[in-house]
Amino acid sequence: MKIPKKLKVGGHIYDVECPYAFTEIGSTKGQLDPESKVIKIDPLDYYSHKERPESSVAVTFLHEILHACDHVTGHSVFLGHEGEKIVEGISEVLFQVLRDNRLKFYED
Repeated sequence: MKIPKKLKVGGHIYDVECPYAFTEIGSTKGQLDPESKVIKIDPLDYYSHKERPESSVAVTFLHEILHACDHVTGHSVFLGHEGEKIVEGISEVLFQVLRDNRLKFYED
């Protein structure tokens, strides 16, 4: 998956920073800053410093897109620990459905 440098969600343009290196210790792979309209994606594993599989990076990107959609709609459904678990599950399944069925919603 080619991750774009810009992404439009609703009427807003988000800058996408990939690669982005998170310096804090932990499992952060992606982050949305809804106020600054920035999505950050780290393609490297924090512990091994090796590239994560392309599928893992793509799921992280979808995960942050879902957070952006939630913020733009004003629903705030995906906040807190429970919301984060929901986004994780949806992004994994959505990635699988799109990839395995070769779904594109546009013509080349």
